[in-house]
Amino acid sequence: MTRRLQAAARLRDRYLYTARAADRHLNQGLPVASPEAAA
Repeated sequence: MTRRLQAAARLRDRYLYTARAADRHLNQGLPVASPEAAA
């Protein structure tokens, strides 16, 4: 149970970090590298 909670926390932290990075790119007017943009 604890290991599962730790894994979920790592996934959440990674998502929050990438979301902040995307916000930074958008605020600077730079394109965000994403699978949707490449398609």
